[in-house]
Amino acid sequence: MLLLAATVVALAVPLAVALSGHEVAAVFPSSSSSLKGGKIALPRFDLSIISNGTYALYVANASSTSPTSVGWLGVGHGTAMADADFLLAWPTVSGSSVNWTLSHRLPNSDTPGAHGMPVLASSGAGTSTGAFYTLVPALTTSDSSSPFSSVAFTRLVDPGPSYPTAQGVTNTTLGSGAVDLIYASSSRNPGSANEGQASIGMHNQPTGVASLDLSAPYVLAANESSTPPPQTQQAPPPNAAARRRRRIFIAHAALGGLAFAIFIPLAIITARFGRERFAWLPPHAALQILAASMTIVTFALAVSQTGNLFEDSHQRLGLVLLLLVILQLLVGYLAHITLPSALTSSSPSFSRPRPSPARAIHILLGLTILALGWVQVHTGIKKGGEWYRATLGTEEVPRAVRGVFWTLVGLFVLAYLGEWVASIRRGVTGKNKVAANGEALPLRDAGEGGRKRTRQT
Repeated sequence: MLLLAATVVALAVPLAVALSGHEVAAVFPSSSSSLKGGKIALPRFDLSIISNGTYALYVANASSTSPTSVGWLGVGHGTAMADADFLLAWPTVSGSSVNWTLSHRLPNSDTPGAHGMPVLASSGAGTSTGAFYTLVPALTTSDSSSPFSSVAFTRLVDPGPSYPTAQGVTNTTLGSGAVDLIYASSSRNPGSANEGQASIGMHNQPTGVASLDLSAPYVLAANESSTPPPQTQQAPPPNAAARRRRRIFIAHAALGGLAFAIFIPLAIITARFGRERFAWLPPHAALQILAASMTIVTFALAVSQTGNLFEDSHQRLGLVLLLLVILQLLVGYLAHITLPSALTSSSPSFSRPRPSPARAIHILLGLTILALGWVQVHTGIKKGGEWYRATLGTEEVPRAVRGVFWTLVGLFVLAYLGEWVASIRRGVTGKNKVAANGEALPLRDAGEGGRKRTRQT
């Protein structure tokens, strides 16, 4: 390993945007005719893995990101955060120079579902990152003014029994066929060159799973031109895990959209329109319970894929909405067991009796939840929004879907405000139903579908 590193340090040719054949040959001077591997284009950087059977060279090349804009780059052998063997790399910029830190990490067993940030594999002298991974300076960006960022390192194909690992982690020995990979990156730098003291935040850039065929011959001559080399392996079709993840996100988006664009608005409209027309409480309650159930499932589906870290506004607002929806069910029940009032009747007015706090809160909370729900749906379906990030920057929500959503929002606003204006006019002209004593009608007469009750005087 030391001889290999010394050979690479002696290289005088800096890494260009694309890894060239002669640069690879300098890393493997005595075995350049038997190399295997290739390159795969990922959303934020290209990843090359080349092996001579004993050593493997990794090169992560962010061709359009300068070192000052790189937070960290990460790749792991595995299919998910729960089973991957990770290597993270990040730059420390000091003036015009750039130094890179490599950090071998394993899944965080203390976080349910292993969605937490990977933890340092070992800090022991014989098992630390430096004992198994060697930075390749000649293929690593060292100038802070560089328009691209590249970091290269080597490791043994079979690191041996002393290599730190954990139960359930993918086999640490690189196979000779297709290798499963996960990848991630962040714009937030850990802030320290010391891997044990670095504060590594969650990825905020596209993540995903991929594979790279390490049995494919790596022909150096094919990588000498300035055009994209023919050995570049395209990102493969989504595997079973990726397809399942996408289906879960589709279900999450569909259920959340139906809850906040259709069922909650219908529950509110039913209560608003039905007060003097029909027994509105049963359908109103049924729609509320259905929407709440959909919200709970929507939240659970998202957490199953992203964990419980809540590090962006969409995830945090989702948690807030879940709590508010559950609270709304409780307040709705409390409102049901109180008497109606003029303000919450079909013809709102400030005459007595004053509304019970539960009824007033129920109405205001319902409208607040609906407004926040619309914001939540918007952050999910907007261009460059949560759906775009969840699909690793490969898909945008169709414009027609966004158009339908905002059309539904507009129709609800017009219907709700229109009924308020109409109900106030009915109250002014005396066409609304009122109780004999001038108070709002009891539950049954008001169409609420409950037991008739009278207010004690």
